[in-house]
Amino acid sequence: MGKGNSFLSEEQKMFLMDYVKTKKLEAFNKVQTETSTGYTGFESASSEDLQLLIDEWVLIDYIDNGFVNDKTPCECGRPLRYQYIVKNNKTDEVKRLGINHFEEHISLKKHVVKQIKKEFDLIEKEVTEISERTNRGWSIDEEINFIPDGYKFNNGHIKKQLEIGLALSTKQVNHLRKEVNQKIALENKATKAFPREAPKVDLFNYEESNNTSSASSLTDVQREKIRDLYSRGVKSPRVISELLIENQIAAGDRYSTGKPKIFPLVCVFLKNIEGVRI
Repeated sequence: MGKGNSFLSEEQKMFLMDYVKTKKLEAFNKVQTETSTGYTGFESASSEDLQLLIDEWVLIDYIDNGFVNDKTPCECGRPLRYQYIVKNNKTDEVKRLGINHFEEHISLKKHVVKQIKKEFDLIEKEVTEISERTNRGWSIDEEINFIPDGYKFNNGHIKKQLEIGLALSTKQVNHLRKEVNQKIALENKATKAFPREAPKVDLFNYEESNNTSSASSLTDVQREKIRDLYSRGVKSPRVISELLIENQIAAGDRYSTGKPKIFPLVCVFLKNIEGVRI
């Protein structure tokens, strides 16, 4: 977080610091997951879920001192303001690094480090935008004309942000607008009454919506594994699909988008278990 945020309350400052930490953990582990698996599309997965798919280094913590502090050094001894704490999934070795030493100390490839830095920069810019909008007296009414009374937010960060008087970033507004419009459209559709109409597979955004017949249902073993993963806190249907494949419980067939063909079945099963966000 940058300087000049004296207009923010302590609660708002703490929220934004936690937001940066959460988003950086997710970004680092998303890039590492995509590098490890060779596939993309893990945007909705949590950092903890992503760690299950990474072969080597995962980001487990992040510290922002607010100033360069010799109590939080890099592995090379250089004092840091921002310290990234990584763990090797194979050896459990833990290292504390500055962002410029990912390549040197944990042998990340240059293009991976470049992508991680790009993701981190976007997060910092988003938080700066939130602060600047808050200072200008931004209001959600300026961006979204109608939010139903008692609206249940899918995104807990956005709900909390609004409750404590923080503005939303452009990215968050776009996400919320899409979410609200989808819910209103679904409610309107429900009132026109086709309760038994089967959901169309294109809700999962597949090009190959007419090719899902290759797997008509989940096996008992697959269902049991999904229940086990869900009970242990793995919520992302994409991560669960990848783990089923990795453990040879499901076939590795994929669509041209890279998503496993078992993915829509996992989504439906998770939704039936307990309102999992897809």
